[in-house]
Amino acid sequence: MTGKPKPDLYDLLRINFGNDTVEPDTLPEPDRRAGRSGNSRAASPPRRPSGQTGPVSVRRADPRAWKVAQEVADGDTRRLEILADGSVLIHNNPVR
Repeated sequence: MTGKPKPDLYDLLRINFGNDTVEPDTLPEPDRRAGRSGNSRAASPPRRPSGQTGPVSVRRADPRAWKVAQEVADGDTRRLEILADGSVLIHNNPVR
């Protein structure tokens, strides 16, 4: 058979990456910034400083009212809201 031999997988890879053979121990390090755009830092929102806390308001419902409200809402606590006076409000849809 005369003519050009059938290319194998490695020949197809060498078309894109050059014809030099590379030893496995001498592979170059991948460029970690290859997929990033140059303006990604400017487009991102500013970060909040960590370690700073604010006041937290805690509301506690009457345990008996909470238990009855859970039964009425079929156990879906996402539908329940504790009001400032300690009563429980049941919503038709889950509160987000």
